[in-house]
Amino acid sequence: MTDQTGEPNVRAYLVTVTEVTALLGQRIYSQRAPDGSRGLYAVYQRSGRQGESTFCAPDDLVGGDYQIDVYGRDDQEVGLAARAIRRAMVETRVAQMGPVAVKKVFLVNDFDSVDPDPGLVRRTQLYTIWYAEG
Repeated sequence: MTDQTGEPNVRAYLVTVTEVTALLGQRIYSQRAPDGSRGLYAVYQRSGRQGESTFCAPDDLVGGDYQIDVYGRDDQEVGLAARAIRRAMVETRVAQMGPVAVKKVFLVNDFDSVDPDPGLVRRTQLYTIWYAEG
């Protein structure tokens, strides 16, 4: 869980972005959505981590790989929510995600996924978040 480990708190940041909360409200979850989740919502998880190093020594900069999935029943709603998240993550200058100072966020990939739940649309976005490890 990324909320208490000195890693970026993606949810804490996204719920402060008006464009995101206008579409998703507080329905942004870490690891998995609660049972019975309905409507439009997002789930994020850390999927990897890489360290940066210089020629002299390891650097304090860490690249965390994060996956954000937006779920819903309507293609257009899912697309709008995914775009709002992308804008919040990449196009806006992010300084803090919870207690962690974020240096840069890169969108690595963005694609539609097949979901086993009939009628559920899913858009997956993969990000690398570079931050100073405390």
